[in-house]
Amino acid sequence: MRRCPNCDALLHDQTVFCGNCGLKQEFLTEKICNKCSKSMPIDNNFCPHCGTSTTLKSEVIEDTPVDNMTIIDSSSSPQINSGSTISQNKIPLSNYELDPYMLSEIDNFKFSFTQKYAEFNGRASRGEYCRYILIETLLFVLVIAIGLLITYISKKPEYVFYGIVLFNVVFFLPTLAISTRRAHDLNNPGWTSIILFIPYINILYSLYLLLKKGDITPNSYGYPTSFEIVTPQISKEKDIQLSPDSGSATKFILTIIVLIGIIVAAFVSMDSNKSPSNTTKSKPSNSTTTTVNTSKTVSQSGNNPQSTSTPQPAVQPENNYIEQSTNALRSYYDRLNQKNFNGAYALLSEQQQASVGYYNTWRNGYNTTLNVTLTSTRVLSANPNQVIYEYQLHAKDSINGRVKHQFFTGNVTMERVNSTWYIKDQDGRLVSSYFE
Repeated sequence: MRRCPNCDALLHDQTVFCGNCGLKQEFLTEKICNKCSKSMPIDNNFCPHCGTSTTLKSEVIEDTPVDNMTIIDSSSSPQINSGSTISQNKIPLSNYELDPYMLSEIDNFKFSFTQKYAEFNGRASRGEYCRYILIETLLFVLVIAIGLLITYISKKPEYVFYGIVLFNVVFFLPTLAISTRRAHDLNNPGWTSIILFIPYINILYSLYLLLKKGDITPNSYGYPTSFEIVTPQISKEKDIQLSPDSGSATKFILTIIVLIGIIVAAFVSMDSNKSPSNTTKSKPSNSTTTTVNTSKTVSQSGNNPQSTSTPQPAVQPENNYIEQSTNALRSYYDRLNQKNFNGAYALLSEQQQASVGYYNTWRNGYNTTLNVTLTSTRVLSANPNQVIYEYQLHAKDSINGRVKHQFFTGNVTMERVNSTWYIKDQDGRLVSSYFE
């Protein structure tokens, strides 16, 4: 038998952790006889000097009063004192086989996501929590990157939204579970994880979970986790990687930063590609050259902004389909002036809808618009399924109580799908503007 040097609790010779205070015990090769105080090999059951038994029963009977006896029997699963006596509340050292080990980022994530998917009991050390959040963040950024790639190919922005929703559904439980266990590690009740759902405050609480060091001794929720280094022998026995070094987390962080940079570059590239031919903004700015929304097309006007010109087709195939496409284009602006935004948005092709954005975003671009007039169109090329125009547009906006006139010019492509004409593509630039 031996006693804990910290709390003097009586322990077995092979005990790894003190069940009373949680202190890790040093490995012994010799022990001291409690009667004659002489040393002997640790495996001896009897003292070679005085013949006294060194078993637990003998020591308790001879040296420890029954009323004050505190015995911890747990070389692999010690007990914890949560009340007046240790035996009243026994908490195992490890709820899971891998709990004591400092797992690598990948092993730690697999362990938390599979075996502890919905485990709200026990504790999670700061390192265990940080490594899990690191890999989860990396996966989240990858989901966004894949969603953007699919959006770029399909021209449908909703795939990014679908990816984020799916990710949150899959990772909601394991993330909440490990956050609860992390709160336990700080000796806080699990319900404090509700703070993660409170906007703004959740940011501070997340930093608290990431940075605050947990209790190094047993607390009300169990023993600490992730404290034993994975040696090559343990790695082979448990089929896990060695414990992470100081630079392993840096590699994952750099990977996340690179992915975020790629995503930002993709956004910028997509916007720049839309600027010359597709329109991404509902309204042009006051600059001399501006990308415009399908909502407004341009009109070149000098000193007479109210002037109109007669359509002068450069190509005159069958006037029937040219007339139909022209009527569809004019109908688009008529619906805008009538505030029939649903009807106007329906005249945009799927490609153009993806270009101008979601309906609400597109509609908000007309909050200050008083009137939009298509002043002229000229056919540049035409066939029964597609007509390309050069157009001019005059728009009136109410800005700070004043009426602003803006004139645009550009090209618009009309496309026929199942006998219905849609605006497929549009670009434009601001020619001039003035206030009344």
